[in-house]
Amino acid sequence: MESDWRPRATFSRRSLGHARRFGLNLLGFNLANYAARNLDDILIGRVMGAATLGLYSRAYGLMMLLVGAVSAHVGQVMFPGLSSIQTDPQRVKGAYLRCLSAIAYLTFPMALGLATVADPFVRVVLGEQWAPIVTTLQIFCIVGLVQSIGTTAGWIYTSQGRTDLFLRWGLVWIVPLLVGIAIGVALGSIESVAGCYAVAAIAVEIPSLHMAGKIIGMKVSEVLRAVGGAFALSAAMALLVWAVASGVPDTWPPWLTLALAVVFGIAVYAVALDRLAPAPYRDVRRLLTERLAQLGDRTA
Repeated sequence: MESDWRPRATFSRRSLGHARRFGLNLLGFNLANYAARNLDDILIGRVMGAATLGLYSRAYGLMMLLVGAVSAHVGQVMFPGLSSIQTDPQRVKGAYLRCLSAIAYLTFPMALGLATVADPFVRVVLGEQWAPIVTTLQIFCIVGLVQSIGTTAGWIYTSQGRTDLFLRWGLVWIVPLLVGIAIGVALGSIESVAGCYAVAAIAVEIPSLHMAGKIIGMKVSEVLRAVGGAFALSAAMALLVWAVASGVPDTWPPWLTLALAVVFGIAVYAVALDRLAPAPYRDVRRLLTERLAQLGDRTA
């Protein structure tokens, strides 16, 4: 049966206005976020010098690699997925919490594990000249752990079309962050800057998740339950790795200590995951099994 409908060009002022507001608010947040994340470099460079800035930037860069490697890339997938079900807040909340739990099982052991082996890691991977950043890196590992979860609040704002709230909250949380950085610089060491940055960054994450959660009817307690298992398992693994690394003779070279700690930590975490089988692990294992079965059918 033929239809009289034919495609044609149309113009909607309402849609254009919505897209403009969405984009401008998102741009505003990104500019504020960029300023907050780079002010520490500017202040350290001017007050403490280029050499100190180089040490600080290397430790901060390793932390951001941890956050960006998982949360940022997953966000590229989650945004269209959450947007497609934005009219059903309960489904959005369920999908968001499941993804959050999966991220935690990936980033938490990475963050706590790196904090535990920071000294041999820096000496082996970066070189002895970078040894002064060990404490700073450990502090930033804790920041990375928290921010790997906290930065995902942006998925909710953007997928629900509420970049206006995203911008407003960004202008609020930038204040304690800037104050913390300024205090750290005034104290005069990269450890103090990292410490003050950590306190400020962690302090704003709970309100951030609370504000985003109100959009989809999600409580902060639900977020904490979603990531609690991953934190407990990762903390137990890190404690065991620390105990093993502490027992290594001082005569061992750093590369051997690092290799032992990494292999032991991965083995412990993998065995615990397989025995406890949390929901995210079961989901990934099921998907891998189905994928392998499909590949087997194609080659048969």
